[in-house]
Order: sequence, then C-alpha cells, then structure tokens
Amino acid sequence: MAIERPKWKKFEEFVASIQKQLTPQAVINLNDKIIGKSGVERQIDVSVKYNLGQFNIFVIMDCKDWKKPVDINDVGAFCDQVEDVGANKGAIVCNAGFTEGAIKRAQEKGIDLLRAVDAENMD
Repeated sequence: MAIERPKWKKFEEFVASIQKQLTPQAVINLNDKIIGKSGVERQIDVSVKYNLGQFNIFVIMDCKDWKKPVDINDVGAFCDQVEDVGANKGAIVCNAGFTEGAIKRAQEKGIDLLRAVDAENMD
C-alpha cells in the first residue's frame, strides 16, 4: 500500500510545477537547504535559480497550504529569510490569501503575494 503524500507537500510540488512551466530553463528545487549570511541553514520550500545573460537571478518561495490567511508576522519572518539567503526576490504562495497588514508589509518590502489554484483538482 502506497503512502499518500501530505496535502502541504502536494501544494509545494504544485507551486514548483507552475514555476517549471513559467521558466523551463531555470533550476527549480523543492525543499532547498541554503546557508544564510547568518551561518544558519535555512529551509526553502521552492527555490528558482536562473541565469539571465551575465546576471544570476535567485528567487525563493514560501508555500502556505493554510486554512487562514498569512498575517504580517509571517511576512516579516519571510522577509528576514529572503535577506539572510541573499535572494533577489521572494514570494509567498497561500491558498487562503493574506491579511491587510500582510499585504501592506509585503508591498513595502517587495515581496510578491500569490494564490495558487489547481483548476484540475479542486481540493
């Protein structure tokens, strides 16, 4: 009997698959481990590494398969992670959306807030 993958893991895989479709030439990693400037290993749900001419672009994504919206504290913690690992860009993907405070904080810090919906498998 096969063990069913947790729903949150499927959500991360779904987000990664969207990134692979959008940037097929990028290197997409699930559950990436990156040592930050702090010297601490950070767990990244989805990392995207892409070479654009002479530029190396590094994006990290945090996937939240939650029943409640992401709040300002979650955005703040993610901003710290983006800075620590030296990412060029960060994005949080949450199927339950974002609070007003989270949206304002993310805009201030240049963090993209996204919702992912699998039209083929509405769960």
